Amino acid sequence: MKRKASHAGSWYPASPAALRAQLNGYLELVPRALRRQKDCRYIISPHAGYAYSGATAAHGFAALDFQGVKTIFVLGPSHHVYLRTCALSKCSTYATPLGDFIVDRDLTSELYGTELFEKMSISVDEDEHSLEMQLPFLRLVMTDFLNDHPEHPEPQLVPIIVGSLGNADEIKYAELLAPYFARDDVMVVISSDFAHWGERFRYTYYSDATPVFDPLADEQPSSSTTLTTSNTLTKRVLPRSQREVRSLITDLSRPPIHESIRACDFLGMHLCSHGSHADFTDYLHETGNTICGRHPIGVFLAAQEALGGLLRPIKWLYYDRSSLVESVTESSVSYASGVSFRRLEQGRH
Repeated sequence: MKRKASHAGSWYPASPAALRAQLNGYLELVPRALRRQKDCRYIISPHAGYAYSGATAAHGFAALDFQGVKTIFVLGPSHHVYLRTCALSKCSTYATPLGDFIVDRDLTSELYGTELFEKMSISVDEDEHSLEMQLPFLRLVMTDFLNDHPEHPEPQLVPIIVGSLGNADEIKYAELLAPYFARDDVMVVISSDFAHWGERFRYTYYSDATPVFDPLADEQPSSSTTLTTSNTLTKRVLPRSQREVRSLITDLSRPPIHESIRACDFLGMHLCSHGSHADFTDYLHETGNTICGRHPIGVFLAAQEALGGLLRPIKWLYYDRSSLVESVTESSVSYASGVSFRRLEQGRH
């Protein structure tokens, strides 16, 4: 059974030539020093339409190193169906305008045999965009690598929809998946946008705290500083209703809304890199940040902890927003691109 590229022609071009041109245009904007980074096997990538998130996503995909990779896990959230578990695809092939992916049926059968996964219907599979939006970029950069290395076998796909998991369940799935993530022939793509701000998202968090952390900087404060700042930021949260935010930001001495959004996102990104799974969970509870891939990210962070430092902390390469919100009548979605590496043979990174 083949999963069709159901969002082609709406979220991204259906024409292979137009799609390839669009994606290559974004990839060409990535600094050469960030491309094909040795042993880069793990990325966090946005899943909005490419007109909004393509430049951000390009930074993660450009960094990937496919040498030796046989299996690619793609974990994304469920936007349309409420799940309390994780779900695997029934399909044997995932289509993209740039070429198909073969699903690793042996590995998905192995996972299904644990009785911790359900199987999504083809309609649920094709309605969900969080996995699909990773695939054209992935197919393009993988094909470029395979053209340069014709002897290399083509990696297969393991798509997983991550449901609305509690903390204990995130850890349970992380402990199950961690041994796979640790393999030197595995690549992992985590699909997530960051803050969805605005009344239409039912999220109008505002704080006048200034950003203390810049997750895009090379030097970062210690984790102990992170926890103190997290408490400081959340204690200064201002009322979240649209009417109250409107009255507060009429004071021109306060930062604009888009600066508050950035500060909130940057703290979450910093905790992904330098905090713990518990720190990130606490941050989500305290700020309510609408990070749609929080559960896939949570599973990945818990897997990092389960592996005892085998994977390097997430390094953030790029951050952007669909717009810079100045008024409570506006809205925006945030996008971030992060990468991680295995610690083995990582002295060069």
